[in-house]
Amino acid sequence: MDTRHEQDFTALYRAHHPAVEAYVRRRLSDAEDCDDVVAEVFLTAWRRLDEVPRAAVLPWLYATARRILANTHRAERRRRMLAETAAQQRQSLTRDPAEDIAGAQAVAMAFDSLSDSDREVLRLALWEELPARHAAIVIGCTTA
Repeated sequence: MDTRHEQDFTALYRAHHPAVEAYVRRRLSDAEDCDDVVAEVFLTAWRRLDEVPRAAVLPWLYATARRILANTHRAERRRRMLAETAAQQRQSLTRDPAEDIAGAQAVAMAFDSLSDSDREVLRLALWEELPARHAAIVIGCTTA
């Protein structure tokens, strides 16, 4: 790189780094993330120095920071969603199917131990999803 490019960038950095850093810090709580975003803003400015409008350097830097922040937020949401998905899959993979079978057997045994009329009440309420007053009509008794 020529020294003129370096001098222009150094002047831009010295003049605007505090403002860009404050802009980013007000929008991010994590100091490391903030440092990364600010570094990315100035890396972009270095790479595109010829495109930075001399009359509006700070607004250009803010706009660049805004886009980088948006990308950072999207990436963080994706990381959280991926972590949640992985945690859910881990739970389903570590679940013992024997527990489901044992639970189903316990329910079946309890159901079988009920009287015929009690089993019918549960079937009507749970399987047929009838309200109590309709189940009472089917069985031929009062709601109580």
